[in-house]
Amino acid sequence: MEDHPDEETNYLALIYRYSENNEKDKAFETAKKLLEIKPNSQLAHLALYKFYVEENNAEAAIASMKIVIQSSQIKPEAKLMVLSDFVQFVSENPEYESDLIEATSLVTEDKKGTSSLEVAQYYLKKGDKAKARSYYEKALEKDPDNFGITRNILLLHIDLKDYKKAQAMCASALNKYPSQPIFYLVNGVALNELKKPKEAIDTLEIGLDYIIDDTKMQADFYKQLSIAHTQLNNTNKAKMFIEKAQQLESSN
Repeated sequence: MEDHPDEETNYLALIYRYSENNEKDKAFETAKKLLEIKPNSQLAHLALYKFYVEENNAEAAIASMKIVIQSSQIKPEAKLMVLSDFVQFVSENPEYESDLIEATSLVTEDKKGTSSLEVAQYYLKKGDKAKARSYYEKALEKDPDNFGITRNILLLHIDLKDYKKAQAMCASALNKYPSQPIFYLVNGVALNELKKPKEAIDTLEIGLDYIIDDTKMQADFYKQLSIAHTQLNNTNKAKMFIEKAQQLESSN
């Protein structure tokens, strides 16, 4: 390395070696030295970003993160790892949320919409369900066959009382996943809320057949069947289903 002090790859290899050996201070100093020798090095910021986060230097971390995310030299996988770190950082330091949103708009999504998914999970953890849903929807555009994202959006439609959206989305979800009971349950909830009890009963009775070893979900189905029969003034059936639900819950 002494023979080629400006060789970026040598510095990066040294940074990596120090990091692997848990010599963080040496790795940090080497990254800073690389930046002194090569002020336009984008790769240096891939290392510096992590160090700045660890020493709680938010301004420097954000500056390095933005350089990494906009770099043409850095691979998309590395950028997404940095974004993932930054999501974690912002969850502990919410005052930098606007920087997270800006970073998400700068990073190029991979085929699975990873950056939107990261931000969706951040907002869900924070309890902002409307924003979480918005980012899950962006992620689903990139990865339309993702069961987990589809389920999360549907559950958020219910939580946010968007029952018409939930019912419409359930129709396509059930075409794609005809043996997934969660989608029959969500559909049943939406139809009950939309005062369509007969349709709710039809979908719930079909979904019940797909439940395997999940007494909590089974109890939820029975509760929704009780609600539907109550709307139809089928008092005896409503009572029977709520009792079934209670029996399952008490046996757990």
